[in-house]
Amino acid sequence: MDSPDEVADARRDALLEGGISADPPKRSRHRIVRRALVTGVAGAGLGLLGYRLLRLRRDDQPRSDPRVLWRRDLARSPAGAEFVVANGSIYLSTSTGLQALDAATGQVRWQVASRAGDSWSPAVADGAVYFGDGNVSLAVDAADGRVRWRTDASQHPFLLKWSSPAVADGFVYWSTYAGGLSGASPFSQRYMSEIKGCVVTAWAVGSGELRWLARIDSALLSPVAVAAGMVYAAGNDGTLHAIDAQTGRALWQRSTGAGVDARPAVAAGSVYVNDKDGTLNALDAATGAPRWSAPIRPAATRAPTSPAPTEPSPVVIAGGLVYLGGVDGYLHVLDAATGEPRWKAPEAAAGGSPAVANGCVYFAGSDRKVYAVDALTGARRWTVETEASGGSLVATNDAVYHLSEYRLSALRV
Repeated sequence: MDSPDEVADARRDALLEGGISADPPKRSRHRIVRRALVTGVAGAGLGLLGYRLLRLRRDDQPRSDPRVLWRRDLARSPAGAEFVVANGSIYLSTSTGLQALDAATGQVRWQVASRAGDSWSPAVADGAVYFGDGNVSLAVDAADGRVRWRTDASQHPFLLKWSSPAVADGFVYWSTYAGGLSGASPFSQRYMSEIKGCVVTAWAVGSGELRWLARIDSALLSPVAVAAGMVYAAGNDGTLHAIDAQTGRALWQRSTGAGVDARPAVAAGSVYVNDKDGTLNALDAATGAPRWSAPIRPAATRAPTSPAPTEPSPVVIAGGLVYLGGVDGYLHVLDAATGEPRWKAPEAAAGGSPAVANGCVYFAGSDRKVYAVDALTGARRWTVETEASGGSLVATNDAVYHLSEYRLSALRV
């Protein structure tokens, strides 16, 4: 290809020889108008193309970065609320009740209205969804929301508040919420003296029949965990209680230090408790014997860019590693067997439950972003901006679902 200087020299020589007119040819009015119209249409087309490219960049990012598959505005969800993705549906509770959404589109499939306006996070098992609504517990059909059974405080007056349930081995387990037993009403005072604390209950999944009740001398602010025939209830006084899942008999209790308001996690013979003071405790799941503890606390002197301390998140166990949001505001990863730190995400995590799938850990930052980082190394893979900080996540092979207080988003992995 000739250089610009060579092209200019050739043009000059041609002009001197008379081969090319120095003045451009005259165009008719029709040609000018036609050229203007073509140019205008082309410009508009490029403008539309540019707009669509901008939208593609913002909302439909290529697979190397996640893209928003859909977003759905919701009534308020409890802060840090858990939700469930199962059988192509998303089940979550909001201030208006329990909803089932199509996981592929976000469209509402069915909903059950809340009476109390403070529905708890659900559990899903064997074609049914279990959840608490104020002082009422319900089991509904997962396919259509039809109520299978309902139990309320008028039938069992010592049970004044429900939490998020756990389902295993033909039982659904609930703990009472401490606020329901510490009120000043004559009703609550009457049964406070009988119970002397909170209770953990087991109900038949098919009928809603109460099978057993275990009294706990601790305020229970977190849901229970169930594994290997045992129920684990973490008290706000720092005591972890282990209960026989079939009979309700107390097996052991151990002090873990500070209070706990996140569900315990159980894996590979250990139970993990993340307390409010910033210590992660691992205990033997069968005996309660301590295995290790790891302090995860804010530095005494924080940099201006450091996240503010926050509530500890639920613990997630995957691939021999423990993932959790610490009270220092960061996502931490530790060896599940020893408690040795593996890595800490430099981005700020703002509470809520992280999710692990597809070789990634997904978490919501305090900077209004959802992060995907390598589950083994912490290397960042992608980020997506959101409308709110924090929130909980559930990941599948096809999508990551992010629940903030007023919005549920589906992101391509």
